[in-house]
Amino acid sequence: MKKNTEDKVLLGVCSGIADTLGVDSLLIRVLYAIVTLSTGFVPGLVVYIVLALLMK
Repeated sequence: MKKNTEDKVLLGVCSGIADTLGVDSLLIRVLYAIVTLSTGFVPGLVVYIVLALLMK
């Protein structure tokens, strides 16, 4: 899994996941936003930062 630098909004994490799964990046971004907002924001932010650091 790697970041997508061509279709990125922040760091390319969601678009990289979308490329890996073969789905539209908007779908991943919406799902990420829903999960982040429903879990109190901090866990979603931590997961995003960890993924940004782990992805190439």
